[in-house]
Amino acid sequence: MTKKQSRIALKKISFLAKTRFHLIHTEIYENIHSECVVFCQRHNETHVTTFRRYKNTKWGCYCCAQASRKSPRSPDVCAKKISNSLKNKPKKYKSWLLGKTGSSHPAYKHGKGNARADKQELLLLNLWKKQVFHFYDYRCFLTHATHTKETPLVCHHLESWDSNAKLRFDPKNGVVIQKQLHKQFHRKYGFGQNTTKQFENFCQEFFHTNIFPWTQGNQEPIFIVTEHLQQTFTFKESQERNLNDLAAKRNHKVIQNKYEHAHSECVVFCQRHNETYETTYHNYKKATFGMRCCAKEKQSLTASQSNRQRKKR
Repeated sequence: MTKKQSRIALKKISFLAKTRFHLIHTEIYENIHSECVVFCQRHNETHVTTFRRYKNTKWGCYCCAQASRKSPRSPDVCAKKISNSLKNKPKKYKSWLLGKTGSSHPAYKHGKGNARADKQELLLLNLWKKQVFHFYDYRCFLTHATHTKETPLVCHHLESWDSNAKLRFDPKNGVVIQKQLHKQFHRKYGFGQNTTKQFENFCQEFFHTNIFPWTQGNQEPIFIVTEHLQQTFTFKESQERNLNDLAAKRNHKVIQNKYEHAHSECVVFCQRHNETYETTYHNYKKATFGMRCCAKEKQSLTASQSNRQRKKR
């Protein structure tokens, strides 16, 4: 910002300060975030703020803002008054989860809480959701709404998770409905020990639906879970094999090699320089030489060659 521009900006702010009965004690204006010292002539108080904050606020300083209110209170005083007024008063709202612990809690799943510790089980659940969503064309079975921010979709187990272990990952045992309707169903019939009959009654009562695909016998799974799992495992094995082949070409040896995703860690040993290096699948494949020691060696060779050529000239 030039000196002329800063002078013009200071004039504008000083004019605004006069209308508010303030004085600006800052003579240098660099930008809108520069520090600004303001003296309030009405209340004989000095405040330190920024030019931007002073322009954007209605009163310019804290004392004028407090004086404009009927009963000036600081935030701490307000918080104390609210807490004192609510002390020793009975709560009007009682949580529906009060007293529900252990197996009676809706989030209880074989003693491991809401999170499933078993990776295999979590993978199967994700595959089950994909199948169910695919079958219902990513639309709500009752309202035919698509998945949006306002109408999120979820997969509902017809025969509940806790009472039917064999049907947990069966695609015929799932239906896609809106999240709001899912909550409405569980509010009426509770969590756990739910049946297909309950869901059918819910559909008939609120949506007058009498045709259900799981009773027609035409709900064939799009892909079998075991086959899909086999494909994922073979893909992991192929990635591990590819890494071993690439390491052999670079005169390296893979010590630790377990593929989960592109950023999985692997330990590689360089047979030429006797060095061990920890990296990821992604980094090792993208790197030209794979390891730092090999890259440094190549760099030193190219540097020495260029030096030799310079001396010849």
